[in-house]
Amino acid sequence: MNGQSGRQQIFRELVKAITFEQVVETGTYRGTTTEFLAAITGAPVATVELVDRYRLFAKARLAALPAVETFGGDSRDLLRHLSLTRSRVPTLFYLDAHWRTELPLADELRIIAASWSNAVVVIDDFQVPGDRGYAFDDYGPCAALTAAYLPDEIRTWTLLYPAVPSAAETGQRCGAAFLASPALAGATRSVTSLRAATRADPCP
Repeated sequence: MNGQSGRQQIFRELVKAITFEQVVETGTYRGTTTEFLAAITGAPVATVELVDRYRLFAKARLAALPAVETFGGDSRDLLRHLSLTRSRVPTLFYLDAHWRTELPLADELRIIAASWSNAVVVIDDFQVPGDRGYAFDDYGPCAALTAAYLPDEIRTWTLLYPAVPSAAETGQRCGAAFLASPALAGATRSVTSLRAATRADPCP
């Protein structure tokens, strides 16, 4: 969670509002967020990491947690696989597989929107409008992680942002977006540490 106490509070409120039966994380890195998600949800966690050295480190770190499955390879392949067998239960997604030239996020969102009707998606490193103190990833034209980047397939979902201002946040102060499927929109809006968003025009 980038050492961010405000974001951790959002997740604690979120899992009180919604009983998630599984967690899917893309971009395991060293497994710190994986461990946190497993602890607060008590649900099975599937996490995928493209870079072998990070995956092996995280796999060793998380070996004592039997509810965590660590996968290697492309996040989109794992999501397609899970969509065939695990798409009917309330699912919390944490998407953090984006890095430099590798930006699978739009495809990840399309796969999720097509298969999961009960889901909340959290996107790390996302712009928080109106608060420049939150960092976000910008990979060039039409590849900045802003509301305009979101594909059409996900635009019927409810979009929210952290309510806590960046000045009151701790750690790296990375921005994040929270997307709730129509079925879970009401429950997600009840989380007081989140605020509603204003939609931006899509990137052409």
